[in-house]
Amino acid sequence: MPTHTTQAISTTTRHSSPRDRDHTSSKNFRLLASNVALVDAYVLSSYTVSSIIKCSQLCFADFRCSCYTYIACEGLCLLGKECLATSTYAFERRPGAKFYSALLEDQD
Repeated sequence: MPTHTTQAISTTTRHSSPRDRDHTSSKNFRLLASNVALVDAYVLSSYTVSSIIKCSQLCFADFRCSCYTYIACEGLCLLGKECLATSTYAFERRPGAKFYSALLEDQD
């Protein structure tokens, strides 16, 4: 059974084009499950990375990405889309995997 936690990762970028010079955007991700990963049919792209931060940055850089799986022992980063609407069949048990999903905006 997947383990649930409340760990969160935040990525922020500053755009360098003249039009967006002072524009900063961010996306927050929350760890939703451990020991599960997206199955290949739901993966946008995969990368070999050295850290969870790099995986988070890759997801942030791809506007289609709303979730990712990081598997530290393999250095594997799997980017996914439409993750909140994804069924439980989109996941497989993968020891050491951490599944993160973008947080919804808080309503004030």
